[in-house]
Amino acid sequence: MSVPLCNRVIHSTYRFEWFASVLDFVNHLLGGVLATGCTIGQGITGVSTLAVGSLLRFFAIVFGSAMSMKIQYDKLVSEDDASFIKAFVSSLVDLKLPSSLRRLDAVQSATEIAEKIIAVTL
Repeated sequence: MSVPLCNRVIHSTYRFEWFASVLDFVNHLLGGVLATGCTIGQGITGVSTLAVGSLLRFFAIVFGSAMSMKIQYDKLVSEDDASFIKAFVSSLVDLKLPSSLRRLDAVQSATEIAEKIIAVTL
């Protein structure tokens, strides 16, 4: 660690980064203390001891992360049509729930788009 640090200082490429404000720092500090650390760390540690509560917590963390990413993706792809509720329901449908519940158009994969482009050009 010391060699890269010295290199950065010598070449004036070292930069110090901080939170947006002192209040932001305090919020992160208190949140970390109140949450007793990182949630993924808690889940992995509990899974290694096969604690049932930790297994449930770990799967809830993974499910919540996957849903958050999918909701954000759906909102990004269909900007005008996507409310949070529509994106949430469409994300649940993508997890193999009944497709009649879908509120947004299904997002096409890159392969499907490429096949359509090839079909049009031929």
